[in-house]
Amino acid sequence: MPYIIDGNNLAGKFDILFEDSFCERLIRILKKFNKRRKRNIILVFDSLEPMGDKEKIDKYLTVIYAPRDNFYKSADDKIVELVERNIKNKENVILVTDDLEIINIIKEIKTNIDIRIIKASDFVKKIRENISVNFALDKVGQNAIQGRWGEDLNKEDIKKINDELLRLWGEN
Repeated sequence: MPYIIDGNNLAGKFDILFEDSFCERLIRILKKFNKRRKRNIILVFDSLEPMGDKEKIDKYLTVIYAPRDNFYKSADDKIVELVERNIKNKENVILVTDDLEIINIIKEIKTNIDIRIIKASDFVKKIRENISVNFALDKVGQNAIQGRWGEDLNKEDIKKINDELLRLWGEN
């Protein structure tokens, strides 16, 4: 079940939309998020180019810069098309957006295919939690593999990991 993500919308929820390189930053965030999940992600951004562009970042992440022409007015049109293509191919899909116009169009589509809609604001929370856990697991895991438990971790790293795990597990 691929994620189809409204890139500009998600960047806005991360408060990075008006940064010069927000696309690249969001791509890095999603790569980190997907490090252990290995889910197919299609990230769709608005483009100023009439032809748009498509870039395969890695095995699981594809970035589409939606064309700007008579057919595609914005990335919204491309996102709806991608969801419809998944429905046609009988593939379930997870759509990540807060854009009510897109959500309403998708809800009107009659299908027995599972279309899950996740609010971009909720997805940001999920990503932040996942990246924090990955950081903790990576730090501990690297040391465990090398047979060192805590040798290379300074007190600040250990406290940061413990605090984050306690926050995630609701003990704090």
